[in-house]
Amino acid sequence: SKVYTAGTRSFINQISFGKKLKIVFKKLKSNFNPFPEKPKPGILESLSIVFRIVYLIVLIQLILRFFQKKRFSFNSNKDKAYLIVIAVFIGQILMSSYIYTGLRFNAIYSLTMLCCFMIINLKTINSMLDNIYKRLQNR
Repeated sequence: SKVYTAGTRSFINQISFGKKLKIVFKKLKSNFNPFPEKPKPGILESLSIVFRIVYLIVLIQLILRFFQKKRFSFNSNKDKAYLIVIAVFIGQILMSSYIYTGLRFNAIYSLTMLCCFMIINLKTINSMLDNIYKRLQNR
């Protein structure tokens, strides 16, 4: 609403730059925290924790990828997935700090991150599925 927007702008204009940075840091920390700050009952809330942990793993893999000495290759599906992950995280940073929303990962980002996780970890996933299939065959 217009009143809420005006009140928010007035508050932001009245606080110091240091206070603004504290608020932005707190929102970023809250946005990328895989565990809910206030636990809520329900199966969807429990599943969201699993997905947030998957996203945290993808972020760690992205950070590790940056420390590798090789260049990004647009012919590599993994590197393309990492670029999408970067875009998602930049979007989340903008949403949580600049646009000042309380949103965490919305559905589009969630599906994107899940697909990127699968692309980045395709060999591991295939290996795990092969092991499961072999175990089922031996029964």
